[in-house]
Amino acid sequence: NTLAALKRLLAEHPHEHLDGLYWLMAGCEALSTGRFVDSRPLHARAVEHFREKCPGMTWELTTALQYLVHALWNLGEYPEARALSAEVREWANARTDAYASTNFRVRVASIIT
Repeated sequence: NTLAALKRLLAEHPHEHLDGLYWLMAGCEALSTGRFVDSRPLHARAVEHFREKCPGMTWELTTALQYLVHALWNLGEYPEARALSAEVREWANARTDAYASTNFRVRVASIIT
């Protein structure tokens, strides 16, 4: 498995950006195979990692947040998914981040309305 190989490689050669991408991709693998319970903490960890260790990496953070909302929605955590989506929209608008704003409007808003 590619994720397992990446995890072993990162254990030997840590890298902040790649560590975050590992958590993001592990979460995406869980989400895409219907393992929403597993996906939620993996995406939450990716969000936390990118916020704390990789400031300025907005694509990565926005993507992790988007998939976290999808995991929450699939778990039936509708109020939390809506609140997180609203928080991201405010964050994107405050920064005039067209990518994050558009990404959430197109890829997330349709599922949480």
